[in-house]
Amino acid sequence: MRGQCQAEKDKARQAKQFTVAKLRGAQSIRLEHLGRDKYFRIDSNVVVDGRDLGQMLIGAGLARPYDGGTRKSWCR
Repeated sequence: MRGQCQAEKDKARQAKQFTVAKLRGAQSIRLEHLGRDKYFRIDSNVVVDGRDLGQMLIGAGLARPYDGGTRKSWCR
């Protein structure tokens, strides 16, 4: 939400709204592959009604795949 430019902040806000809508409307929510990341934060895949939330965000253009390297900016 604290992006480097307005475009990044707008995309973050859209992703949050998308996520809230999917979770509120869900019949079931599961966490899969639950673990900790390198900063000891909780890390898991969120499955909403049988669909991976991360993949839904990527499909909607609100997220990008992450391989553990430097993330790409949404700013131009």
